[in-house]
Amino acid sequence: MEKSIKRRTCRLWYQSGTFFKFFVIVCFVLLIGVECASAATIVVNQTSPANTIGDFYCGTIKESLNMAENGDTIIVCEGTYRENVVIDKPLVLKAAGNVTIEAADDSAPVVWIEANNVVFSSFHVKGGYVGIRLNNVQNCKIENNNVFENDFGIALLSSSGNTIANNTAFNNKVNGIHLQDSSDTNEIINNTASENSGSGLKIQDSEENIVTHNSLSMNFDGIV
Repeated sequence: MEKSIKRRTCRLWYQSGTFFKFFVIVCFVLLIGVECASAATIVVNQTSPANTIGDFYCGTIKESLNMAENGDTIIVCEGTYRENVVIDKPLVLKAAGNVTIEAADDSAPVVWIEANNVVFSSFHVKGGYVGIRLNNVQNCKIENNNVFENDFGIALLSSSGNTIANNTAFNNKVNGIHLQDSSDTNEIINNTASENSGSGLKIQDSEENIVTHNSLSMNFDGIV
């Protein structure tokens, strides 16, 4: 009887040990999967390591966008970037310091947003047909940008449910902020549009937009 009890005890210990090892392996695999799936931070042209530590580093905005996956954050360090930028995936693109994006091709948008759920923040944008263009997108946030010396400053085409807030659109050849083609239910809040050759804000064939606390001055027209 004593020998049988000992055998059973040893067998249970072995089984529980195997289960523990299996449990540890499963947890490790799940942890790796979660880590791989988590959003990354990509830094462009790192100039201040203490403030711009990331998971990956690139030299241009285009390179960072090619590398990025859905949900990533791209931080662009100080400098002037002569590029036309297309954002075609949901992510955050923000400037760290004084960052200018100037069009390499002045017949195209400087920044062209073609994905939902994009945050674009704190840039100077200049020199294109459109400074920032949203094309058939929803739930994007365009915040704290200076958009100038373009034909159109910020333009929304068939884009609804977006937030355009705390931007300055000035010295553009046509309109500062422009909505058209059923760009509905957007929030246009706390923006400044001045010294544009057309309208400060033009809303064309678009409905139910919230327009509040904007400053429009020294444009050919105010709101049209």
